[in-house]
Parts: sequence; structure tokens; C-alpha cells
Amino acid sequence: LVCENSTFVPTLKPLTNSLHFKYMQCNESCVFVPFYNYLLILKVIHSNISHLSPMQNLTFLTQLYLVNDSILQITPSAFTDLANLVHLSLCFNPINYLHPDTFLNVSKIQHIDLSHTQLTHLHHAIFKSNIELRKLLLSHTYISTFTLGGTLSSLLTLDISNTDTTLRGMRSDLFIFKDMGNIS
Repeated sequence: LVCENSTFVPTLKPLTNSLHFKYMQCNESCVFVPFYNYLLILKVIHSNISHLSPMQNLTFLTQLYLVNDSILQITPSAFTDLANLVHLSLCFNPINYLHPDTFLNVSKIQHIDLSHTQLTHLHHAIFKSNIELRKLLLSHTYISTFTLGGTLSSLLTLDISNTDTTLRGMRSDLFIFKDMGNIS
């Protein structure tokens, strides 16, 4: 962003087109350089975002923290364009439902934090394309049954503390945990 003799306030438009700026007192020419295309880490904490739409122009983003916002609804394609996303935190949001395709195109994701949400159910195939997923945090949710599928063979940490979650699919021929000592 190049803006001479002005004051600008960075604002986040409800994550539809990434970062936007409001200009105040821009008396001379202002040139907007879309630096947000090169963001690696984005943290939005304590905001009033209630609906998460597809996030675009964030192709290099590796870490996304949407913590303690007000997110109730996530469009199934919200993370589709985040091909390099490795870490996603949606904790402390009143989310109560995730579409089975929510994490479909984020194949590099290694860490997902859904703790302290209002989730009551996760579709058995919601993580089917997340073969790199190593850490899944579901503590302090209302999920009563969670069926693990064979696609989570890289999972090292599954946190279901402070829940009444019953795990299904833990049979050795159905789910691959060769060394149960790695699970924490």
C-alpha cells in the first residue's frame, strides 16, 4: 500500500475479499498494492464475523486463526482457495454445524482446532481429503459420537477432553494407529 499524506485504517471486510482499507484524508494519489495475496498468517480475534464466505486471494496463507469471533455459519467452500493452509483455528466460536465438504480442498492441513465450539456432530467423511492431518482438537464441544475413518492415518493428537464423545472406528482393521503411544 502506497498512500502519501494520508491516514488509513486497515479493516477486514467479512472475509469475502480478504483485507480492505478505509482511507481517511487521502489528499494525493493512493495506489493499492494487493500485498494480502502474500499473507502467510492471518489472525482475526474477537470480531463480529458471523458468516464465513469463500476466502479468496490468499493463496500463500499457511495459518488462519479465527478465534473467539461470532462465527455461526461456514460456507462449504470457505477454505477452497487456501491450498497452502497448514493450521486452522476456529476455536471459541458458536459454530454448531460443519458441512461434510468444509475441509475438502485443504489437503495440506496438519492442525485443526475446533475446540470450544457448539458442534454436536461431525460427518464421518469430513476429513476425507486431509491425509496430512496430525492434530485435531475437539475439546469442550458437544459432539457425542465421532466416527474415525481410515484417511486419518497421520493423526498423532486427538483431543476430546471435556466432552462426552464416544469414538467409533477404532478397530485395528478399520483405523490405522500402529503405535497407540503416539496418541495424546
